[in-house]
Amino acid sequence: MYFLCLQIGSEQIEALYQYAKFQFECGNYSGASDYLYQYRTLCTNSDRSFSALWGKLAAEVLMQNWDVATEELNRLKEIIDSKVISAAHDMILVTHSSCQGYQSLKSTLPSLDMTLFNIAVVKKMPLQNLSIGS
Repeated sequence: MYFLCLQIGSEQIEALYQYAKFQFECGNYSGASDYLYQYRTLCTNSDRSFSALWGKLAAEVLMQNWDVATEELNRLKEIIDSKVISAAHDMILVTHSSCQGYQSLKSTLPSLDMTLFNIAVVKKMPLQNLSIGS
């Protein structure tokens, strides 16, 4: 019995992304969706994977697969929410190390109670769950 050992590297993974994009541009949304799914399972680049998720969502919408599109939209929302929390956490670190940074952040978010914002970032709670006053 012979086994064929295939090594998949970053070049092959990127070729899969390009092929999925080609399929999308040709109107083969089903194929594009499938290839983008496979790409996301193999990809280690989070930004590129995020881009592929947007493409998969677009393909599902164009095929009017509303249930799958909703699932993809929820995945995107989770990723975006986590990026917002991460960015906010980075801003808090700057804020705590710089009085000028604090003033800049406060002027950008004037109605935000900084104490509750800090708690939200540390506990990774959605801001809408907190009672934020001006």
